[in-house]
Amino acid sequence: MMLGRPISGTDLAGPGEVAEAQAVGAVARAYELLRTALGVSHVPTVYRMLATDPAFLVEFIDRALASVDRYAADDVPARLRAVAQSSLPSGENPIDAGERLDDIRDLLEGYNRANPLTLLLTLLLAGPDAVLRDDVMSPPLPVPPSGDGVEELLGDILACHGGVTVPGLWREMFRAPSSARPMWETVRASAEAGHIARAREAVFDAAREIVSDQDYLTGLVEDQSPQDRAGIDRVLTWFPSVISTMIAEIELMKAIVA
Repeated sequence: MMLGRPISGTDLAGPGEVAEAQAVGAVARAYELLRTALGVSHVPTVYRMLATDPAFLVEFIDRALASVDRYAADDVPARLRAVAQSSLPSGENPIDAGERLDDIRDLLEGYNRANPLTLLLTLLLAGPDAVLRDDVMSPPLPVPPSGDGVEELLGDILACHGGVTVPGLWREMFRAPSSARPMWETVRASAEAGHIARAREAVFDAAREIVSDQDYLTGLVEDQSPQDRAGIDRVLTWFPSVISTMIAEIELMKAIVA
């Protein structure tokens, strides 16, 4: 799996992924099952990266869907969003999204409909020993770029999130840079102050309490060849941290967009 290259603001297929438009056969069917189970129109980045090993992705989705249904029935997504909301400070200055307000709200709602369930699914694979990485939106953040071009800001987002890939939400946000820039500035400042890391930790801890021992699918990873397992492990050591973080970031943005 190829990791760590920035992408353009209008390209939602990042490096080391199988884009939805490129998916065929069993992967396309797995993607459709995911969209239905998560209740969204897009396939989150982690699954697109795991799809570079099609057999692994298909078996994972087949075995994980029962857990998805149970978590959704238990209203787990709302519970994890509430954890993030209660862990973030109030009083941030609102950002005027103008005529894009409805589009941005829909985008944020869609991503944080899928993110809590996806966090739980990555934990099923990562296992009970999963830990948060301290290079994902934790202070001190990397030095900000000198300019405010789209590629510079996407590079900053990549660096602040641990250098693996640009989170899908920010890829979509930067299709409209004029509204995305102030959002990123506010989120970045909150992260530099330590607020995002604290909320991320609360979300991560709450998610780990939800996953029971019988839910774990770590055997799927252990059964892979050393080469395939190395690629999967690179994904799994990052995504629990970044998805927990994105839940916090999105709840912050939902609170300030006006």
